Amino acid sequence: MRNLAIASAIVALQASPLLSTKLFHPSAVTIEPGPFLDSIEADVDYVLAHDPDRLLAPFLIAAGLEPKAPKYGNWESSGLDGHSAGHFLSAYATLSLQNDNPLLAERLDYMLDELQRCQDAIGTGYVGGVPNSKKFIAELEAGEIKADRFSLNGAWVPWYNLHKTYAGLKDAWLVAGSEKARDILLRLADWTYEATSKLTEEQLQQMLYTEHGGMNEIFAEMYQKLGDERYLELAYRFTHHELLDPLLEGEDKLTGFHANTQIPKVIGFQRTALAAKDQKLQQASAFFWDTVVNQRSVSIGGNSVREHFHPADDFHSMLESREGPETCNTHNMLRLTSLLFQAEPSVALTDYYERALYNHILSAQHPQTGGLVYFTPMRPRHYRVYSVPENAFWCCVGSGIENPGRYSEFVYAKQDTTLFVNLFLASSLDWQEKGLKLTQTTDFPYSESTRLTIDSAPGKKKFTLKVRRPSWTTEAFELTLNGKSIKASPDKSGYVSITRKWKTGDTLDVSLPMQVRAEQLPDGSPYYSFLYGPLVLAQKVAEGDTPGLFAGSGRMEHIAPGAYLPLDQAPMLVGNAQALASRLHPIEGQPLHFQLTGDVRPQPDRPIVLEPFNRVHESRYSIYWQSVDTADYAAIQKRLAEKEAIELALAARTVDSIAPGEQQSEVEHDYRGEGARSGAELGNRFREASKWFEYTLRTDSEGPFEIALKVLASEWNKASTISINGHLVGEVRSQSGSPDSFSEVTFEIPAGAINSDRATIRIESLDGRTTPKVFGIFLRRQE
Repeated sequence: MRNLAIASAIVALQASPLLSTKLFHPSAVTIEPGPFLDSIEADVDYVLAHDPDRLLAPFLIAAGLEPKAPKYGNWESSGLDGHSAGHFLSAYATLSLQNDNPLLAERLDYMLDELQRCQDAIGTGYVGGVPNSKKFIAELEAGEIKADRFSLNGAWVPWYNLHKTYAGLKDAWLVAGSEKARDILLRLADWTYEATSKLTEEQLQQMLYTEHGGMNEIFAEMYQKLGDERYLELAYRFTHHELLDPLLEGEDKLTGFHANTQIPKVIGFQRTALAAKDQKLQQASAFFWDTVVNQRSVSIGGNSVREHFHPADDFHSMLESREGPETCNTHNMLRLTSLLFQAEPSVALTDYYERALYNHILSAQHPQTGGLVYFTPMRPRHYRVYSVPENAFWCCVGSGIENPGRYSEFVYAKQDTTLFVNLFLASSLDWQEKGLKLTQTTDFPYSESTRLTIDSAPGKKKFTLKVRRPSWTTEAFELTLNGKSIKASPDKSGYVSITRKWKTGDTLDVSLPMQVRAEQLPDGSPYYSFLYGPLVLAQKVAEGDTPGLFAGSGRMEHIAPGAYLPLDQAPMLVGNAQALASRLHPIEGQPLHFQLTGDVRPQPDRPIVLEPFNRVHESRYSIYWQSVDTADYAAIQKRLAEKEAIELALAARTVDSIAPGEQQSEVEHDYRGEGARSGAELGNRFREASKWFEYTLRTDSEGPFEIALKVLASEWNKASTISINGHLVGEVRSQSGSPDSFSEVTFEIPAGAINSDRATIRIESLDGRTTPKVFGIFLRRQE
């Protein structure tokens, strides 16, 4: 029976309309030759290098059927079995509209046939690759909920896993037009409705404590397309209030949260807002977007460090870590941006979309191999790692193979008789309902202009062309209609409108002059990146090697393992920070390349050249530069050198490390526990327990060893024992010290405690007290 409070809310909210701007179906927009079409073609090759039967194997196993091929390794054999298949369904569906390779449609149909066979074999409507599905379903239907951030009743994020199947089926239906995908999806949704129908609101919220992808968005869109209020009910039931409630109050409590767990939830909030005309969800989604984009993102449009939101007022971890912005986050921020645009178009939304698309999404794909990037470090002079087909099945490979097929989604938008031109991207549009065909011809950003040609006019009726005036352009921005300059000022949304009876053959030329500017980190620290128009510029750094550049199948091979180059030796820009932009000068004969001039210390041995970051591959690079006053340089450099010497010396002795409470680190280190919980404090994740928790450490070097724990100095009345392979090595008894600070406790590991390449560390409650919060664990060689 439907929750009466939800039913009442649905009726009330439908009386509060939101603006309605729509995106075109992907089939209406064709990407023309240029860098984005090149990206699509590379992606097609990458996607087709995989065996559908291996992707389907987890589904057949779950259905009790004999798999036709062994399942893939990597994340496809470590608890997230089957999560990639949904991404491939989406990629097949979208890419088939931009590429004529018949294998795309053939493989889509084949996978749907096999998924239907699995669904029929199970017989309940359920279909998925979640390991031990029967146990997961039985406990769910019995109302047994034992949730941690990344596990539900012992399964690794099962709803997150299922969401990928849901999303792939939805795209196969709504993008590729498959009725079979629609039927499978409806049966799966109906199973979900029944399986969760007996759960109380408290049980649901407990279940949603575990990462669950964008389940709410799926159901909201199904309601939009089908009008079945059960699906809107599910969208609200899958709304996680731990995240939503602070957003409704305009409070930013994101620090320490796993970033890409939250963004899909907000996509669902906004999709539900559009479906149910829910102004409160719209406001919460807009607040989240503003907070993440304007206070928590770097210049490429990405966010997070080691997958988590760092403190908005302290970006130092962003500049120090090899695990910078995660590509999945930006993929999902683009999806959220497009949904917000549909409620209320604005240049601010489109400018962000363009920036993130050009500088993060496009840069995160290898232009030749099609390999995808997980982390894009902002640490000066570090590098990225690329996936290899059939080796890597990270989340960012899944969203990464989807990105090129979605390039057509946001180029244009429509509103009654109005056409929005959002992106300056070589493409053609067929607006069949209005009889309008249009071609956009451009070499942007290599040329600072674009031309819109009306190939087929919509009769004698007037319609409006709204062209974005980007925030990065200059006062020389100009529109020329059929060779004549026209005066037009942007409206409150930032778009310039031309309303007329358009004729076949009309041309509108848009001049988009660009200029160099320096952009400071959002926390106000003295680090800057350079942009030319929407393009982030980077230095391709020759020094230093790049081990692991193309990842193998190992669990953590998405992280660039090469040595850190010292931050104190990274070039600093000495002088007036306000004049940084004037220090870049274009290099003749090399479009979009600039030489950095002025006082740079340490003095480089060759000229520093900056170019678009999305063209920098297989190399170390620098995007951010520290600016210092001349008088302060020596002292700052000395402090940095001292700090770097300590940190690099510790890094050199560190054999393995664990970030408790962080998903990938805990999965990689075989987390187990009883009475344990994770959380965040002072911008760092932790784990503590009323009983115990343990991990497996790698010990692939000779000892003697020591173990160090990062704890909170201000805690009190907590105690634990520390054991290695069953050998007690010490105790931690917290005594209140300095507030808001961390400390390390270190113990020598006795000889004989470690005699293999693995070691188990257990942190166990002592004297009935809760263990201290542990923020880091480091296995080191003794000095």
